Amino acid sequence: MMGYVAFQRCFFEIAQVNYNRALENFDKCGKCLSQGYTYKMLAILAYRTGEYDKAKELLQPAKELFERTGDRRNLINSDIALGRINIFRGQYEKAEALLLDCRGKALEAGFRRETAISSEFLGELCYHQDRYDESLAWLEEAEKIAEEIAPEGDHAVEVSRRLGEVYIALGKIEDAEIALSKAHGLCESMNDKYELGCVLRAYGVIAFRKNDMELAMSFFNEAVVTLKLIKESFELGRTLQLTAETFEKWIAENDTDMQARGELLDKARDNATEALHLFSSKNLDDRAEVCRDLVHRLESMIGHSAPGHRYRKIRFDEKWLIEDRIIAASDSMKKVISRARKLAPGKMPVLVSGETGTGKEIVAGLLHRFSSRSEGPFVPVNCAAIPHAIFESELFGYRKGAFTGALRDKAGLFEEASGGTLFLDEITELTASQQAKLLRALQEQRVRRVGEAKERPVDVRLVSASNQDVWSMVQSGRLREDFYYRIAGGVIELEPLRNRKDDILPLFSYFLCGSNGGFDVEEGLTELLLQYHWPGNVRELINITEELALLGQSGRVARKRDLPLIIRNFILSEPRDTDDLRMVAGSSRKNNGMCSESGNTDDLRRQIEFCLIKHNGNKSAVARELGIGRSTLYRRLVELEIT
Repeated sequence: MMGYVAFQRCFFEIAQVNYNRALENFDKCGKCLSQGYTYKMLAILAYRTGEYDKAKELLQPAKELFERTGDRRNLINSDIALGRINIFRGQYEKAEALLLDCRGKALEAGFRRETAISSEFLGELCYHQDRYDESLAWLEEAEKIAEEIAPEGDHAVEVSRRLGEVYIALGKIEDAEIALSKAHGLCESMNDKYELGCVLRAYGVIAFRKNDMELAMSFFNEAVVTLKLIKESFELGRTLQLTAETFEKWIAENDTDMQARGELLDKARDNATEALHLFSSKNLDDRAEVCRDLVHRLESMIGHSAPGHRYRKIRFDEKWLIEDRIIAASDSMKKVISRARKLAPGKMPVLVSGETGTGKEIVAGLLHRFSSRSEGPFVPVNCAAIPHAIFESELFGYRKGAFTGALRDKAGLFEEASGGTLFLDEITELTASQQAKLLRALQEQRVRRVGEAKERPVDVRLVSASNQDVWSMVQSGRLREDFYYRIAGGVIELEPLRNRKDDILPLFSYFLCGSNGGFDVEEGLTELLLQYHWPGNVRELINITEELALLGQSGRVARKRDLPLIIRNFILSEPRDTDDLRMVAGSSRKNNGMCSESGNTDDLRRQIEFCLIKHNGNKSAVARELGIGRSTLYRRLVELEIT
């Protein structure tokens, strides 16, 4: 229930922690129905944050558990969630068939809420396909049921917001304002930031329709900030895209002076580019393609050669490519490769540690390649993605008939990796019971398939990885000490990209240019890359560079303006250091809580706003980074009118 309350209030990280704790406890006491419900909520949480593959994986054990317990209602709810995932991915035919089936089953069973939710999402699906009259009919059906069963509940706010969007599309602005006013009141009372962001976006469109561009921009900006703070992805991308399209339309339909036109075009291009980055990172290819076309249209309106912009040629140097698969120029990475060579021979288990995105799987692949097992299989496994209910069957295999859905004998991942290397990524995500089961298999080099009595010999070399401080997890009891020593015969530690800046430009040039010659790179762009802190490490750099390559492929030009806003703004917004901030904060204390010099006030506001965005609104993390107490931070937020 704590997870559900956090989810309803859009505290998604807190919700995930509570759901995972609940799941671990339900697993211990064998509460199948509660397990299934928790898997289902984790799946909904995953698709809310754009992790669509993970959401589908989590729905699988949820449905199995609901089938085992005969829970028809939650089976329907799970299929509704799957239909919603298909909507996000633009797979509308699949989504429509699934949601119509769910609605039919819900009607037959007398499940009114599930009937309403099916109708709601059918309305959303039709809206995305510009089938507005059909969308309106579905949403009106959903609204009628919502009014009868929970007029002030979460379903009511969702339906009212969607009705508002459909009314806008149909040109019924007064009806839209009534629906959105109701949705706004409900999401404010429920503290639903997800729906609030969507409502603010719709208000922006209405303001544009009323020819009030200043008000429209205000609503759009507030919508973007609201959705960013809760780490939303799909609706944030839609908002950025819609904002850019609205600005584009305004410019086409109105006479504006050159300066205002240029500022509006720059803002539109920035939002379209950010939407493109976002949709691409979530593998929403159709939406990314629409944004890519939008960026190109805006570029053509701006002009490709802005005065004063200079470029230099950049190429990839083959000396940076080691073993045909790893790029390294820094001493740190060269030491990692050297250590991998030394640890590779034999069967010694190796633990690779480092932040997310630093290249742990690449290093694991090198260990396999350098070993005497290189001709055998290399089997990568993401431990965090294996639901607890199917952990043993996935790792150790199962016998036909061992459980519902076991239609044939199946070898587990241990058997698949026999004679080669088993790579267990995010190994610290395993529960204590999973660690114990895995420990025995590693010690004995034998596995027993689920449903069998006999054990089967295996011959695997284990390489594992974690983005956590593994030893601190041992000390806190979250990781068994005997398990740690079994997986960490040798340890390789990868430094974050911000600590090995010599690798940034080689990686950038490789993923920008490849083997296809050079790119013209705008002066100042590489400096931005070198000064940025890269919280997503190499993975973030690769994603951004590949987008730059796509945006500039026609002229083989990479521009600063095509970088995500967070990188372009980083140098201006980054706090110089903690002492500087404390000096600014101290000067404000001497003046009864307010800075006497406007420069200091602006500096402090900029630093706090940057940290809020960086830490997604987590005020405790912001206070830690700024080196001030939480009470001081809250006082500064009020004084500086930062919301």
